[in-house]
This record gives sequence, C-alpha cells and structure tokens, in this order.
Amino acid sequence: MIELRNAQMFDAMFSVSPVLTQIPFRAQREGKESSFQNEQGEIRKIDYQRKSVTIQRKTEDARGMTLEQFIETAREPGTGMGKEMMRTLFQVLDAATKETGNVVNAGGKPISIDLFLGLLEKIQIDFTPDGNPIWPSFHAGSEMHAQFQRLFPECVNGG
Repeated sequence: MIELRNAQMFDAMFSVSPVLTQIPFRAQREGKESSFQNEQGEIRKIDYQRKSVTIQRKTEDARGMTLEQFIETAREPGTGMGKEMMRTLFQVLDAATKETGNVVNAGGKPISIDLFLGLLEKIQIDFTPDGNPIWPSFHAGSEMHAQFQRLFPECVNGG
C-alpha cells in the first residue's frame, strides 16, 4: 500500500504540468547548499527552500475506503506539491528574466505579431545537428492563450 501511495503521489505531482517531467534533477545526499555556473560563467548559489503540503487524515477515515478512494487520497498531496513546484518555478523564472533584461511587457495591450517577434528575439533556440530548431515551451495564462489562438491563424494566413 505504501508503494502504491507513493507512486500515486509522484504521478499526481508530475501530472500538474508536463514541464515538471522535463526538469533534470540530481540527488544531493549531504550538505545544505549547492551552486551552479550560469552561461556567463558566474557561480550562483542555489537558495534551497523547504516546501510542504499539509494533509490531515485520521486512520478511522480509511476504514472501508475503496481502492479508488485510497488512490485519490494519495494523489491529493502530490497534486498540491506539483502546484507548489510550478508556483516556485514561475517565481524563479520571473526573477531570472528580470535580471537578464529579457522581460517583454505588452503594457496592458493585447499580444501582437511585433510583440511576439520581440519575445522570440530574446529566446535562445537550440538546433539539432541537422539544423532543425528545438522549440521551447511557451506558457501563458488563459487570457493570453486565447489571444494567441486568435493571433496565430492571422500570422499563418498572412493577416
């Protein structure tokens, strides 16, 4: 049951966003600090922050629980942790883009082709050995997503 619970928690955590499955990680077995070297050659300290999700369950609540109910209770903290990880990820990305000057601000105006092209100019796009671009993931809120859906058919069709 413990293995099933753990598997469901991690599955739920990674199901919050496909981005979470793409982030490489390495286990750190000792020590309380670490660092990395950025593309400019600077050594940057990693600021570890404890994250937790609190779920309270009474053992008597588990009596008579179906397997589906057990799985759902196992998934709840995983989903909460996945959301917390995404919140932290976007905070770190926001700080990094501000620090590097790569923020694109529409000033409250709707997205436009020029604004989107300006955004693309600030992104490093890698290429495969045969010259095909490896496109990054783009993430936007629901309002911005709707604007992109209206904009791109115009771009493709020469509008």
